[in-house]
Amino acid sequence: MKKSIMLLALGVITLASCKKLEEIAQNATTIDKNVDYTEEIDIPNVPQLGSFPPGGLQIPFPKFGAPTYIQDFVTKNNTTADLILSVNVNNIGIKLLQPANAKFDYVDSLWIYISTKTKPEILAAYKYGIPKGLKDIPADVVSQDIKDYFKEDSIYYTVKGHYNNWPDSNTKLQLYGSFKVKASPVKTSN
Repeated sequence: MKKSIMLLALGVITLASCKKLEEIAQNATTIDKNVDYTEEIDIPNVPQLGSFPPGGLQIPFPKFGAPTYIQDFVTKNNTTADLILSVNVNNIGIKLLQPANAKFDYVDSLWIYISTKTKPEILAAYKYGIPKGLKDIPADVVSQDIKDYFKEDSIYYTVKGHYNNWPDSNTKLQLYGSFKVKASPVKTSN
């Protein structure tokens, strides 16, 4: 009887050790990288349609698409899309490129949404109380796993702002940021 209990205990310890070794191997081989991106947004010539209402207006920029570079990521890191563990927006912001002397004085809040061809629009980042005189607005990131969005070929961005005045005509913006991608080249058994 004691021998059976000892063998059973040894078997449990061995199984636990194998699971722990598998977990250690998984953690040791986990890929943890930032995927950086920049995209330019051209705001067409905005007709100055008179003065703004006293409370301002919330207006979206046209939606635009950008590649996720999923195939580059999986190829360079010897993994596959199904082995991506998580993807989070690491940082995101908007920079005013032109006109050269312009500032973001016409907007006091921004919301940046993402979507794909098959996934709904979700809030990725926002910024409230934007002070005057800025050319660069780093946004506050919404903490959420967006791996199902990253696994698609393209992500679509929608930038909405609360404006208190018209933007300058022919404004060019740069949307920048990075995704924190965790993946594994090692399959774990479930």
